[in-house]
Amino acid sequence: MKNARAEGLGKQHRLDKPSQYKAVFSNAKRAHAGVFFIRSCDNQCGVPRLGLAFSVRAAGKAVARNRLKRLVRESFRRHKNNLPGRDYVVGCKSDKHGKHNKNGNSGARRANGAARADSAQARAAMNRFWEKESAPEKPA
Repeated sequence: MKNARAEGLGKQHRLDKPSQYKAVFSNAKRAHAGVFFIRSCDNQCGVPRLGLAFSVRAAGKAVARNRLKRLVRESFRRHKNNLPGRDYVVGCKSDKHGKHNKNGNSGARRANGAARADSAQARAAMNRFWEKESAPEKPA
């Protein structure tokens, strides 16, 4: 049986400071995977690091947000050893055609597209993204 601590997401693999998130958002390469958006940029430490940016408006209530975040973290943990030294910030797309409440505002309490996402499909989309990201680049 493998050590659970060894398979975890250690501090060196997480973005935890606002300046780190700012660096990714300002120099980002953008990508999409299912209901997720991924922004990434090279980092100085040489190991892949993950940051999560899930808003209430895009992901719905806490239960749905936490489910999506767990899913992304699990997927990242499984692929981190094959990924290049980049910082990744993963979030979810908001439902552009979401329903509005009677006041005309987008309802944060309503389940939007990401909150209703099927776990298996979302997991598969993230796994495809990490596999594509870990593949060696072909010379032009």
